[in-house]
Amino acid sequence: MKISETETLNIWGKIFLFAGVGVIIAFAYLINGQYLANTYVNWNLINALLLWLIFVILVIMVNKEHTEEIRYLRKITQEELEEIKLLRKDMGKKKK
Repeated sequence: MKISETETLNIWGKIFLFAGVGVIIAFAYLINGQYLANTYVNWNLINALLLWLIFVILVIMVNKEHTEEIRYLRKITQEELEEIKLLRKDMGKKKK
């Protein structure tokens, strides 16, 4: 799955996406079932709906933050690799 031109969705993102969508659908089904059984709005139903919406937002935010962290870690790793290469090059020159 491509997120943008430079980034793809890794296995963790795919698992989290499918699990999040599954839980969202399950909770929507359960909340709808409770509403159809009672047919009136009470505080429990309002709480359940608000918690469901918070969970949807949380799934979106966590997945986005996770991809940002991976991008920063890749950048740091590349910088460290370049630094190690330069150190090896300098150490090789000093030994000769």
